[in-house]
Amino acid sequence: MNIPQGYKQTELGIIPEDWEVKPFSQIFDMYPNNTYPRDCMNDSRGVVRNIHYGDVLIKYPTIVDAEKCAIPYLNEDVKIKLQKLVQSGDIIIADTAEDETVGKCVEIKNVGDNKIVAGLHTFFCRPTAPFAAGWLGYYINSTNYHNQLIPYITGIKVSSISRTAIQETKLLVPPIAEQRAIAEALSDVDGLIAAVDKKIAKKRLLKQGAMQQLLTGKKRLPGFTDEWIDRSLSQLGSFISGNGFPIYFQGNKSGKYPFFKVSDFNNRGNERCLMHSNNYISESTKERLNCNIVPASSVIFAKIGAAIFLERKRLSTKECCIDNNMMAFSPNEYIDANYICFLLQTISFGELVEATALPSLGAKILGSIILKVPNTLNEQQAIATILSDMDKEIADLEAQRDKYRLLKSGMMQKLLTGQIRLKRE
Repeated sequence: MNIPQGYKQTELGIIPEDWEVKPFSQIFDMYPNNTYPRDCMNDSRGVVRNIHYGDVLIKYPTIVDAEKCAIPYLNEDVKIKLQKLVQSGDIIIADTAEDETVGKCVEIKNVGDNKIVAGLHTFFCRPTAPFAAGWLGYYINSTNYHNQLIPYITGIKVSSISRTAIQETKLLVPPIAEQRAIAEALSDVDGLIAAVDKKIAKKRLLKQGAMQQLLTGKKRLPGFTDEWIDRSLSQLGSFISGNGFPIYFQGNKSGKYPFFKVSDFNNRGNERCLMHSNNYISESTKERLNCNIVPASSVIFAKIGAAIFLERKRLSTKECCIDNNMMAFSPNEYIDANYICFLLQTISFGELVEATALPSLGAKILGSIILKVPNTLNEQQAIATILSDMDKEIADLEAQRDKYRLLKSGMMQKLLTGQIRLKRE
């Protein structure tokens, strides 16, 4: 292998000559964490704040600003054990996750007078020498570092990593001026992502307000004066049940009909439409399985499963088939499909079933729902157009944010390994 001038070969690959490889155990002192569960925490009041591993995995950015980030409090009635408090520059690593995101970390800054402790399923790490703010957080969350953890991850349903294993990993350490330059560059991209996220959240709130006004008739669009009518859902269309889908038909990427499963609700794309499936079937397979055809522009939703899935309603963009954990609503010709999809999004299906381990819905329960709808197709379409335009604005912002995330991923790969150099004296 040809090693470029100014670089050297190490156990972590080819790196700049003035960078070092140091063991985790040499860089950090590790302190005890606590084991308080989520029900020992609240978001509004208390003295001591608690970094919970679930928030590290899902909620927090790489750099947690203690002055701005909403860190939960430990409840005042919790008897808090004597524990070392978190300082600016400390690293909190999640040692448990449901997948290979185990090992995700946050770096804490601007602690000030806040009293913060490391919580359940975390490693509490304090650097033994000065590092540029942000470098350790970004590097430990990089692919270059996380690949070292993969061989040490244990567990089937829950993934975890041990303190001993993480101490055997190694980190790249550039000169501190270069650490600072790299961290600032990545922080700038994080700022762009956060700004777009803020715009998305604002647009979502505006859409939610518009839905509350327009879909209830509290606010009428100019030119429409007809009285709205009360109709049961069964009067507005028909329900279509799904069919069983044998495992040996799954994974086929070609065919006339997309076959949607509940898991397809997680596919990226327009959050209001089901457009991409992981399974397709031919006309002959459809006949063999005796599958019901769901017409295009039907609203599809889960009828069995966790409450989170019962709340998701998606519009099919083409004829399709669905599995037996799902149901579809096909609106009558005088009901606009986009309008009814928006309207159904305002109804909590999860509240219509008993809180059981496996809640389920039926056409009888759903069909009895009474809705107030515009008496004319034109008014329905006008309302749906406004809300669809708002959806497009949100989708455009999400696409912009995804580009920034891709940019950041590329920057991390190049900057955190020294492939591209940033030097600032």
